[in-house]
Amino acid sequence: MISTLYPKHTKEDPATIILGMTVSFDRENKTATLRQEAAIVDLLNSCYPEWKNVELDTLPKIPLQPPPSKQLSKKDQLLMSEVLVGKDVTEYQSRVGQLNWITNTVHKLMPAQRLKAKRNANPTAFDMKQVNHIIRHVAYLQRTGNHGMTIGGSNGVSLMATVDTSYAPTDPYSTDLRSITGGTIHMSAETGSIISLCARHDFTTDSSMAAEGVGCHLLIKQVLPLRIFLNELGFKQEKPTMIYMDNEPFLNAVTGDRGASNRSKHIMIKLNIIHEAYQAGEIEFSHMSTANIPSDGLTKLLALKDYDHKAGYIDGTKPLCLDGKSKKY
Repeated sequence: MISTLYPKHTKEDPATIILGMTVSFDRENKTATLRQEAAIVDLLNSCYPEWKNVELDTLPKIPLQPPPSKQLSKKDQLLMSEVLVGKDVTEYQSRVGQLNWITNTVHKLMPAQRLKAKRNANPTAFDMKQVNHIIRHVAYLQRTGNHGMTIGGSNGVSLMATVDTSYAPTDPYSTDLRSITGGTIHMSAETGSIISLCARHDFTTDSSMAAEGVGCHLLIKQVLPLRIFLNELGFKQEKPTMIYMDNEPFLNAVTGDRGASNRSKHIMIKLNIIHEAYQAGEIEFSHMSTANIPSDGLTKLLALKDYDHKAGYIDGTKPLCLDGKSKKY
């Protein structure tokens, strides 16, 4: 009736704004790209007003530089000794909080944002410098249109996931040796991660295999209920969810190819939910090289080349690298 009364009326897709996220559809490829345009622009306008006018080449192409192998510069050491107080602490926490909200769609920011969130209680001038660096990187993503999350695909909904753990990483602030796990869950190999994980473990593990086990457990706890939820929505998961990892000793242990050694028995006992899910046919495992596993990009700060490469898998700007060379377990 409306089109009859108003012949020039343009029919728009009704679902273009969802939960504050701008949604654009690629009907041919059956994908949707979610962007938090308003939240990003609000952050930039309030914290970096000149973001539209600065030279693009001056904006950082990565959120933060990987930790230096040597000591920080004298200037940065002085900034680290300058503890923020009063309104500066509140401002720091506000900026970290706004960045946290943006990670709902810009998952590749998670490692940098989580690193700075650890400093919320006692931030220094150096922490503020790094937070402002992340915000300037967000300006680069906004200016280049590289700040969305593409999901969907023409292969239906067949969950797959990747998980990787950085064993006992160090940072310039503490001797905390708890490992950090990154994980991605994809609707298919074609598009980006619908759920991403960047989590520091609750306790310290004593081997890289043990760390991988704890990390895999964190991911499985999200995969299993998601399979049930999708079944209730009518997207029945006919096949097990493939979990891609790069730690072959753990894969051999959990799938029973070599059994659990004395070194790993305690891990298998604590994390038997993984083995039970595998035995029940809910999940399967496959090896994926560290070079192409997207979850590695959620465990640590990466240099530009690796950041761009793995961020593409996370964002969905390129499909996962399943080249047939991966070993299935």
